[in-house]
Amino acid sequence: MADETTTAEGGQAATGAEGESQNNGEQRTFTQADLDRILTERLAKEKQRSEGAAAKARADAERKAAEEAGEFKKLYENTVAKLQEAEQRATAAALAVTRRDVAARLNVPVALADRLRGDTPEEIEADAKQLMASLPKSGTPSANAGSGSKQPGAGDGQSMNAFIRAAAGRTQ
Repeated sequence: MADETTTAEGGQAATGAEGESQNNGEQRTFTQADLDRILTERLAKEKQRSEGAAAKARADAERKAAEEAGEFKKLYENTVAKLQEAEQRATAAALAVTRRDVAARLNVPVALADRLRGDTPEEIEADAKQLMASLPKSGTPSANAGSGSKQPGAGDGQSMNAFIRAAAGRTQ
């Protein structure tokens, strides 16, 4: 195929027997300047395509990195929240132990130990002392307190033996 020519699109046109192209009977020839211009245009188009593809890939990578960063940020925030919650529980448990210790040392009733206020042992102790001062003082109960009605002869100064003899019906 010695009679082939290159077209402007870079392909080869089929030629007839006389060496003429089938493009309306004209034979097209290209100068070096034409070839340089065509190559420059094609290289520019390819460069634009590759830069566009690279920009798209870069944008996709940045978007994906941002999404992953968002996920890591969420995980970090959840972990921090759980840590703070655990610290609060530990602090509350330590204060409860301190309240119970102060209550036991100052003889605060167990039912009132959880009502003590303060963030330090000194504040809790001061609150416990104030609470104990505000509680009514109960005297030591007698052995017969709340036993009901009095027995005849029990409060008149007789000894216990005399009381027993009287109850048994003996006089002596």
